[in-house]
Amino acid sequence: SLQDSGQIVYRYADENPNGSLDRIAGIVSRSGRVLGLMPHPERAVDRELTHHSTDGLKIWQQFLELL
Repeated sequence: SLQDSGQIVYRYADENPNGSLDRIAGIVSRSGRVLGLMPHPERAVDRELTHHSTDGLKIWQQFLELL
């Protein structure tokens, strides 16, 4: 039903690190106001804290552009 209602917003591109059904990584509520993510982008925004990874920074920049 998530697929039919357009609530799947992110899928893992290559690997499926947690074995989620159909590579689902993020879903939104029916209203689209609540987002649930498995990859935890907030943990990958600072090179010193994340061993040189800023992979999560792009999603936060995109959120700011929507404001």
